[in-house]
Amino acid sequence: MRTVTNYFLLNLSVADLLMSSLNCVFNFIFMLNSDWPFGAVYCTINNFIANVSVAASVFTLVAISFD
Repeated sequence: MRTVTNYFLLNLSVADLLMSSLNCVFNFIFMLNSDWPFGAVYCTINNFIANVSVAASVFTLVAISFD
């Protein structure tokens, strides 16, 4: 079970889990209320997490395709 492909799939799963738990929930609340109640600091952190998790997903898919 400890193959390179399984590590890639684990990395992809973790990136998607981070995106759904740390980003999607807060953006859904923002879309429902049309207001950002989480503060300016978490707004910046939320955008950073979104970019990092999407980049991790894309780069993992690229690595899987090369493998």
